[in-house]
Amino acid sequence: HRIYSVFQSEGFDGELWKKERLFVQALSSMEQLGVAIESQLAETEFQIGQVRMASIVQMLDGLNPSSPKDLEELLINRLGLPLVRPTKGTKQLPPSEQKPSFDRLAMEEYEILLNAQQDTTAQLVLEYRGWQKACSTYFRAFLDKQSWDGKIRPNFKVHGTRTSRLSCEVPNLQQIPRETSEAKRWGLNTKKCIVPTPQHRLWELDYSNLELRLSAIYSGQSNLIEAFNSGEKIWDYMSSLLGGWEKNKTKTVTYATLYGAGNKKLADTMGIPLDEAANTKNLYFDTFSQIKETIFQVNNHAKNAGYIKYWTKRRRHFPSSESPHKAFNSLIQGSGAEVVKWALIEIWETLTARNTNPLCKLVLTIHDSIVLEIKEGYEKEYLPKAKEIMERIPSEYFGMFFGVEVHEWAGNEWDSQ
Repeated sequence: HRIYSVFQSEGFDGELWKKERLFVQALSSMEQLGVAIESQLAETEFQIGQVRMASIVQMLDGLNPSSPKDLEELLINRLGLPLVRPTKGTKQLPPSEQKPSFDRLAMEEYEILLNAQQDTTAQLVLEYRGWQKACSTYFRAFLDKQSWDGKIRPNFKVHGTRTSRLSCEVPNLQQIPRETSEAKRWGLNTKKCIVPTPQHRLWELDYSNLELRLSAIYSGQSNLIEAFNSGEKIWDYMSSLLGGWEKNKTKTVTYATLYGAGNKKLADTMGIPLDEAANTKNLYFDTFSQIKETIFQVNNHAKNAGYIKYWTKRRRHFPSSESPHKAFNSLIQGSGAEVVKWALIEIWETLTARNTNPLCKLVLTIHDSIVLEIKEGYEKEYLPKAKEIMERIPSEYFGMFFGVEVHEWAGNEWDSQ
């Protein structure tokens, strides 16, 4: 099997430590440089959020969605949602005596259930929590952590996740909203609070469908590989193979599957009965059978060997206390993180001259994207070079085209003409 050869390949011998050292140096230079903040916008958004949250509490008869006691009344008693995770002290008790937990993991599941409901109470709870996160994680943090020069300097952590993806704190820019709309007003202006320095512009270069491309490569799913290489609109193409599914449905099922979701999680996410979710997943796996086989193979390898190996030779370990059912998800997430890492290092070393180039600097990386600050008038010199680096590195190794989308930070697509 293709995946077996990837696991066993020793490749890039001696390169991993060198890349890690350069990566840490590049992150350190980004932290020292920092990014500028529009303080007035951050303060305005914070105040709007505070007013809106207070209004929502009134609309919910004084119940506060940040209070565990009030959440029990809202989610369990009013909305009739199930107890998804019991508190630690009641796990061993009979189900009727268990108390609901509202910790981070439980709330992730509840938010899936809430998103599937059109009930006004459910939507108000979601809106409150959206504003709460935006105000605390972003707007307030932007203001509190701003240095004397108007910049923030987030702390990138290379050890913050098990998959090797970067994490970030103070503030957590790895979770900054990527897509914004009036439907989620709390995230509409988050990215706009981060601004370029005078006479410069911020540009974001983002790998297109990076994890889906990697899932096609690792599984050898030939029809997807051919579609990517021929420039097909991948979601339209996949939807057609699935009998004309709507594009959003195809995306939801794809990412739920790649992230290791079971039938129940898929049913909750889509707001459909359990048997319909099972049939939906079966159709997906029948259509993309090589992905199904590889998910099984990777998860089984993690269970038996206790680790999986990325294309760069880095290992992601699975101790006996951790379920390996999301090993395939770790494989594509971790491999994607390595792709971004290698591209970032080359851009930092060449285009930005280790961030000493006054015309082009590396300022941020957010999951699958790299953010550059370029002096006005020099976009056509540096953006094509950065795009070429990002597309070339994975394409050379994997033998498949990796597309990169370029757009102005919180703005429009880049016009390369």
